[in-house]
Amino acid sequence: MLKLCASVLVGLCIATPAQAGLFSDDDARKLSQDNRKEIQQLEANLLKLGNRIDQQTKSMLDLQSQIETLSNEIRKLRGQNEEILHGLGDAEKRAKDFLCGFGYALASF
Repeated sequence: MLKLCASVLVGLCIATPAQAGLFSDDDARKLSQDNRKEIQQLEANLLKLGNRIDQQTKSMLDLQSQIETLSNEIRKLRGQNEEILHGLGDAEKRAKDFLCGFGYALASF
């Protein structure tokens, strides 16, 4: 244990002391300005992306509204189609009954 403490103490004494400043003042100012410019560019890009997302959201809501409108129209047209088919079936039956009845009336003359 004593040897370990001694070797750590020797290592600390031999190690070069850390420098207080890594950059000069001019370099630090330039780096700070560059960082500010980059932050401003990132904020501008973020704002543009937010606007694009808003536009796409609005477009998607418009499309959803159009889809709902078209779905309602399709349901309405299907209902009308069913009514027309039912009416056509009734008309065919009446025509058939009429023609059969008319043919029977002619046969009795």
